[in-house]
Amino acid sequence: RRLAEVTSAAAAANLVRCAGDRTRPCVLEELRGSALHYLLIDPGTGARGPEVYRAPLTGRFLRSHALSPDGQTLAVVDGASAVTTVAVATGATTRHELRPGAEAQSIAWAADGASLLVTAFSGGDELFNLIRLGLDGRRRTAASSNYRWFWRAHEAPTGDAVAVQARDLELDIWLVEGLAP
Repeated sequence: RRLAEVTSAAAAANLVRCAGDRTRPCVLEELRGSALHYLLIDPGTGARGPEVYRAPLTGRFLRSHALSPDGQTLAVVDGASAVTTVAVATGATTRHELRPGAEAQSIAWAADGASLLVTAFSGGDELFNLIRLGLDGRRRTAASSNYRWFWRAHEAPTGDAVAVQARDLELDIWLVEGLAP
């Protein structure tokens, strides 16, 4: 049965993420006007709860959110060079800078619950990066590539492996004749 209906324009990345991607509570991203609203949602009934966070729509297509394994902290990325964390109980926010020029595209909580796995475009020596960002400010590039776009990393519950979607980009060079004036 349908729990929520959203426009396809709002479906830029994740619509619903649950604590640790496994259990309640869950957060729904909902687009209303020029703002994104992050609301608690009951995955069993679809009932919407209070708003946890609100952010302006940036116009960047790729964005993502994830709820910590304990359900206490929401992490949001919107194509900017920072991750915003939100205390679910109070709404208090903190910005965690990645690197100048980085465009954060997807986010997930690491198994330890104290760090995040962020995929980002640029902001490093190579074009595409998978970054482990600690809430204490430490960050480490876990993988990088100029031709492999990383997206939606997920760490095993034991913390000993990370699965990440990747798309290999291939560049072709073509000679097109007959276009001279």
